[in-house]
Amino acid sequence: CATVNAGTVSTTGAVVAGATQVSYDATNGGLVAVPTLKNLTLATGSINAVQISGSGNVGIGKAPGVALDVNGQVACTSLTVGSATTTNTLMLSKSGYVTGNTNTIQFGSVNFPNTAKITAVDSTSGGGAWGGSLRFATGYNGTSDKMVLDPEGNLAISGAVNCVGNIKAV
Repeated sequence: CATVNAGTVSTTGAVVAGATQVSYDATNGGLVAVPTLKNLTLATGSINAVQISGSGNVGIGKAPGVALDVNGQVACTSLTVGSATTTNTLMLSKSGYVTGNTNTIQFGSVNFPNTAKITAVDSTSGGGAWGGSLRFATGYNGTSDKMVLDPEGNLAISGAVNCVGNIKAV
């Protein structure tokens, strides 16, 4: 039996609205269940904040198209891709192959968000020739290239090169 008091529902069993069920028990914890292959959406006001698709994909700020689909920035103190016992890949990519497309990893802090960056610049010609450069930049917004590795393997360094040991050209 459910009791409604000033907008609060108290019950000793499940609350069922149509085919959606909300329940809690001390052994299993909480459960929100929707009919098979239907979406579950958590909204605030008129904004759909989180959506879980019938296939289990989760979208934050958008309808999910993949396992985890986020609209906006994600803040975390640590990011692990895969596990320590496998070969892991962190891939930054864009759809299509267009000369000038870039993928960037930026470094910084809350007060100085863009102090350095590594950028891959696509220089695909469209005729099947794959290539691109890898740029290492520092300074405000990472706008000053300090080192560039081009598709042919040439390395350009801006500034003095201080070395302990030998530099060998092959």
